[in-house]
Amino acid sequence: MTTLSGPERPDLLKGEFLHDIFLLTATRCPNKVALRWQDEEITYRQLHQQAWQMAIALRETRQIGPGSIVGIWLSRSPQLHATIIAVLMTGASYAPFDADTPQERVSGVLSDVEAVLLLVDSRTRINHPLALNIQTLSGYKAIAADGDLSVDIGANSAAYIICTSGSTGKPKAIAISHRNICHFLRADNEIMQIRHEDIVYQGSSAAFDTFLEETFLAYLTTVAATALLLHPGKPISIGVPLPNYVCCLLDETTGQPTTSNTGELCVRGPGVALGYVRQNSLTREKFTQYGYRTGDRVTFDKGQIFFHERIDSQVKLRGFRIELDEIEQELLRLGDDVQSAAVAVLNQQLVAFIVGQLTESRMRETLGQRLPRYMVPDRLIKLDGAMPRLVSEKIDRKVLATLFSRDDAEKMKASQTRIDMDGRTPIPKSVGHNPLDIVLGAFQKSFSHIQPNENDDFFLDLGGHSLTAALTITKLRESFPDIALQDLYECKTAAKLAELVMIKYNNNVETIPVSATIRIKPTWTTSLLCSTIQALVLVVLAGVAALELLLPYIVFGLVLDLGGIGYAFLVAYGTFVVVPPFQCLLAIIIKWTVIGRYEEGDFPLWGAMYLRWWTVEQFKNLAASQLLSHTPLMASYYRLLGANIGRNVHLGQINCSATDLLEIGDETTISSDVNIQTAFVDDYTLKFRRIYIQRDVYIGGCSVLAGQTTMEDHSELGDMSFLPSGTCVSSGEAWRGSPATYSHRVSLIHSTSHSSSSKSTSMCVSMIFGAIVLFFLPFMHFVSIAPGLALFEYVDIPSVSPWVQVAVFSPVVGILYTCLIMLEIIIVRFLLVGNMTVGVYSTKSIIYIRKWTLDRLMDIALNVMHTFYATLCITPFLRALGMKIGHRCEVATAFGMVHSLVEIGDESFIGDLVSLGAPHIFRGQMHLRKTIIGKRVFIGNSAVIMDGTQIPNKCLIGCMSLVADGLKEGQSCFGSPARILPCRAKAPGGISEELTYRPRAGLIFGRLCVDTVRIILPRILIAFETGIAVHIFKLCNKAIDFGLSSLTVPILYIVIFALPSLLVCIGLKWLLMGTYKIEQYPMWTWFVWTSEFVTAIYEQLAAPLVLEFLRGTFFLAPALRCFGVKIGRGCFIDTTDITEFDLVRIGDYAVLNTKVGLQTHLFEDRVMKVAEVCVEDETTLGCASIMLPSTRLGRGAKLGPLSLMIKGEGIPTETSWQGIPIQADGHRWGRIEAEDLESPGARPPQTEKHLTVGVGKKKQVQRKIYFAMAGPFLRKWGRCLGKFLGICLAVALIRYMTLVDYKHFSLSRVIL
Repeated sequence: MTTLSGPERPDLLKGEFLHDIFLLTATRCPNKVALRWQDEEITYRQLHQQAWQMAIALRETRQIGPGSIVGIWLSRSPQLHATIIAVLMTGASYAPFDADTPQERVSGVLSDVEAVLLLVDSRTRINHPLALNIQTLSGYKAIAADGDLSVDIGANSAAYIICTSGSTGKPKAIAISHRNICHFLRADNEIMQIRHEDIVYQGSSAAFDTFLEETFLAYLTTVAATALLLHPGKPISIGVPLPNYVCCLLDETTGQPTTSNTGELCVRGPGVALGYVRQNSLTREKFTQYGYRTGDRVTFDKGQIFFHERIDSQVKLRGFRIELDEIEQELLRLGDDVQSAAVAVLNQQLVAFIVGQLTESRMRETLGQRLPRYMVPDRLIKLDGAMPRLVSEKIDRKVLATLFSRDDAEKMKASQTRIDMDGRTPIPKSVGHNPLDIVLGAFQKSFSHIQPNENDDFFLDLGGHSLTAALTITKLRESFPDIALQDLYECKTAAKLAELVMIKYNNNVETIPVSATIRIKPTWTTSLLCSTIQALVLVVLAGVAALELLLPYIVFGLVLDLGGIGYAFLVAYGTFVVVPPFQCLLAIIIKWTVIGRYEEGDFPLWGAMYLRWWTVEQFKNLAASQLLSHTPLMASYYRLLGANIGRNVHLGQINCSATDLLEIGDETTISSDVNIQTAFVDDYTLKFRRIYIQRDVYIGGCSVLAGQTTMEDHSELGDMSFLPSGTCVSSGEAWRGSPATYSHRVSLIHSTSHSSSSKSTSMCVSMIFGAIVLFFLPFMHFVSIAPGLALFEYVDIPSVSPWVQVAVFSPVVGILYTCLIMLEIIIVRFLLVGNMTVGVYSTKSIIYIRKWTLDRLMDIALNVMHTFYATLCITPFLRALGMKIGHRCEVATAFGMVHSLVEIGDESFIGDLVSLGAPHIFRGQMHLRKTIIGKRVFIGNSAVIMDGTQIPNKCLIGCMSLVADGLKEGQSCFGSPARILPCRAKAPGGISEELTYRPRAGLIFGRLCVDTVRIILPRILIAFETGIAVHIFKLCNKAIDFGLSSLTVPILYIVIFALPSLLVCIGLKWLLMGTYKIEQYPMWTWFVWTSEFVTAIYEQLAAPLVLEFLRGTFFLAPALRCFGVKIGRGCFIDTTDITEFDLVRIGDYAVLNTKVGLQTHLFEDRVMKVAEVCVEDETTLGCASIMLPSTRLGRGAKLGPLSLMIKGEGIPTETSWQGIPIQADGHRWGRIEAEDLESPGARPPQTEKHLTVGVGKKKQVQRKIYFAMAGPFLRKWGRCLGKFLGICLAVALIRYMTLVDYKHFSLSRVIL
């Protein structure tokens, strides 16, 4: 007999159990880290405690003990390790399954091994009587406290059962005893020499042998029986036997020992398994008196074992043992589509050969439900005629290999024919490799544990999801800058993707325009001049903003001194009536005074025209124009601002800067949250462009229209759509998506006209809306501050200082304000609005007016009570408004819904700024339909859920996305237009449901306390600031007269409101959060509560009271830097939508337009994942674009309006992208810096129409531009300022001449 023996080591044979190896280390080193999972560290003590408690619970509640077999079907996580140890501690055996094993296969194995229990986690979907979610065991901690785990088992009892592929079509289960595995681990470590300071990577599936080696070898600080130390230049063999193992050779036919050096490898020793479970005949065949017959043909040479091939149909591919016969049996089960089948491994691919009509897609789908993913064939080759066979009727596998090579060559030739079109080389000059190799390389990087082939489906075969797709595409953009995420979703395989990118390259290589842009960076003098003028304007803005906060208290106190409290309340209410129209009128006056009429053109940033435009926008932002939305008054307001608007135009809450450049025809409807870009900043330049919207046009909500666009009569633009510059939507066409493309023709059969209503009816409706805006809404706001007026101005405690009185009353005032706002909305909802029903209603009907009134109150609540949303209190509040909302739901700042027509199932999550079931308004009619959200549905930020939508259970709607047609339970969709995703990222394992979906009472109480402080703190602080400011004003009014003391109002706003609120937010951020880091946390944890607390306080205090005024100035960057944001020089930032500040990096001279969101966190399955967002130098982000965590916008790149970069995505330098998901828009950007103009020979291309600056020195260019444009601006402002100062001086002189006591006359006092 030819044999090889390992060294004899009786000391490695111990009477121990597998879990003893772990317990010994846990006793010796309880505080040492046992597992590192993602960003979490678990010590031996913690892991032992979890396993021990679970073991007690299993024994006491399920009677698990020696002799029991327990299935474990868990995702990779620390819980998997704790569960394995727990089952072993009960004395039972465990049978592990890979997380993606089909349910049918799991059920079959459980039946075969006679398992008594199947442990699963929340991510496992199975309907099996033995299934038990391990989360339910967490409730048995009380039992575990006094439990005893003494068990009586033998060393030869089974520790675990491994299932492998079976030649009969059914998987085989092999039992490994405690003695087997313990000896193997100790013998293996004689070679590995793992020490206590080493870190072992655990990458294998729990259903594979090496899982035990990777795991328990680390704890030690099965089939394998040999090992080898590799040396350079020497041949690689299987190795030599481990200690106490003996290897011999058997004759392949007789199974008897042979003296030849080549034969079947047979292994015996203490590590060999017990045998197959409940398959005695197979055990006798494989486990002989000589040892275990491995089925490997090997050669013994010079003390080494060299492997040749298998002598049966079993193969080992990508680390898995596969019986090809089992796959063939499953193929034959497919019925008439397969007459005969054979499977072979060729070129490291699993290839199926069939005679029949089976398609590759059906093969993948059907076998994927029965077999593990690694057993589903990579390729399908159909044979004409019969399967090739030998004389013995066995399949001729050599012929199959020839057929495979022929098929491979034909596909390669066809692919080459398709790619090498017109004789042009298909490979970009920047890439020196075959495109298919590049794509496969990117796939390999994303799936390092397997070897992808060109026909592997990225999602179905390789297990890709949205995150891996984004990372893969980002890698590919290094070679193919124009490749888009949707290309991968459409192609799915490497072969098709490589073909597509090359077709794109060939089509675009000669047509892509390279645009040269000039960025003139401001000098320090320009920056200083601009900042000085903006600072002066900010002082005036502070005074106007203070009117709403201080004027009611000031006039209340003055009238109270002259008359009764009733008159004081009446006059205070009058201020709420007067201030909003005054702010709108002031915005109109400022616009016509400072600008006149806008005209198309390009103007340098920070120049004179920019300052004038910025000033007008700041005053417009102060005006409460949102109260006019969805009424005829909105069109009138925009007409007064210079827009050309026709009759019967319905305007929602729109954003349009250069109003003179907007033209809207009759009967048009524009929904809410629509951005009309007549003015925007691009290439560090302010640009004004015209937009034409003709008659009877519909524009959906949350859409963006770029400048230089036209929508002709009866055309439509869908929700969440972006109309790119230069686009004309022809008459009668409907366009959808971002970027918008043609969708269908508009039906005009049911077209109705607003003009059917009489002028008297329209006038009456306008008057009703006007009365509500002028009197009712101000009254509701006045009621909420009435307690503050009384306590601060009427109640006087003689023995208490006024300052102390303000401090004492502020909490009462703040809490009452909050409660009254909520109570008013509920009262109006039931007394005025009532329950609304499904139907179609006129926008001039009383039902519409009632619904509109409640919407405006909700808008006010969202502005003044922003911290109330996304708390535990919002769910009962929505129920009080009539919404049917399930248990444990999370709802943030959703808007637009008709509460009585919305149902939300249990445990659903609604993100920020979600348009949820907003009624469809068009052609003077409001359509109300019921919106139903299923259970455990996740809706991402800024998504649009149209009314009438029904979302099945467990679905995911991505950020800035619509709902896809045909969405089924458990599916995910993303984009505009929406597409169903093949696969979504799995939730991180090892997180208990009590930290995500089902929190215990203590966690609920803790979060409720944090939420309560979060809700009331801002209003208490504002009440305190108001009381202090009013008292200071009184002191000033006593020292000087009312006219001069009024001039202190802007200073009071800055010193008492703005700066303290900003400092409080900065202090809370650093005190509670410190520096944000890339982490992930379950929702029911302290980090998430405090992080959301800081964000909410920032959005309620710092943003509206201070930072919103600083948008578009150089002052915003220093303020954001105080929070931890990394911002470069000269940035134009027109947004404050930043949360985890330390994780945001903005490079030099970047442009961030209005409503840009730098979103550094995502909630995935209620786990908050925080990551960095990087905006590099000289980039441009368009209006309403969003960057999700782990995204990077390359230097000089552009992200267009209404675009979304998904998690993990990167954009190459100097490229332009737009859309949801983003795609290249076909432009390249060649930047010409102002410094380049200093070179005598430097000349920008003269062919680009948008180049507005010629050749010359940097300073000369800037002087000519800025001084030429600053002259008229300074003269105009100088005249205005001179008139203002003259009037003030005249008023002061007249007042003193009539009232002053000339005996005590003081010239200095007159001047002051």
